[in-house]
Parts: sequence; C-alpha cells; structure tokens
Amino acid sequence: MALLWSLFPGASAEAVRDAVTKPRPPARRTSVVPPLLDAAYAYELLGDVLA
Repeated sequence: MALLWSLFPGASAEAVRDAVTKPRPPARRTSVVPPLLDAAYAYELLGDVLA
C-alpha cells in the first residue's frame, strides 16, 4: 500500500484501500487458490481513477 501511495501521492487513503482490496473480474482460473493480493491490478485501478 505504501508503494502504491508513493506512486500515486494524490490518491486518498480510501482509493488506495479500495484498489488493493477490489478483486479482479472473474477470469479463467489457473489454480485452486486465488491470489491474496494483485498488486498489478491495484496499480491499474489507481491509474484509471487518477488519470
């Protein structure tokens, strides 16, 4: 979260939290256990929100 906030300093705490906790839309599953944190997706979300 700190890394994302350093990349997007204008983001609010709520925006960073929401980006980190929002699950990626369903896609074809490649494993039994879903990822716990998708940093790349959070980066994409924050980039879209703040663009």
